[in-house]
Amino acid sequence: MTILSSPSEPIGWQGAAGRTPDRFLVPRVTSVHAEGPGPFGIRRSPSIAGYLPDAHVLEGRAGEQGVRVRLPGPELKGTARGDLVALGLVGDHAICLLRPPAGMAEDAVAAWAKTRPCP
Repeated sequence: MTILSSPSEPIGWQGAAGRTPDRFLVPRVTSVHAEGPGPFGIRRSPSIAGYLPDAHVLEGRAGEQGVRVRLPGPELKGTARGDLVALGLVGDHAICLLRPPAGMAEDAVAAWAKTRPCP
């Protein structure tokens, strides 16, 4: 599997649970929006596998590739269109979203992220 997601299948989210990311993906955010409820509101039911509280979809570009991630809204911490973020990945899942300091060069973000803990 590639670390970039397809338009129909977003990168999944798992809590960090003390894990350290294997690698970081650094996209520039093109869109952040709340996920719809799905048929009959099923995506908002905590009893459904894959449920996320206040689920959002973050879309961005990492180089020439598109990135799409489904994550809990509280993890966004004010992330908006145009922001640069670092997604910590373990296997096929994102486990944290880090926001680098303003003005940091894009090519320095992954190295910076490796020095930060995943909350």
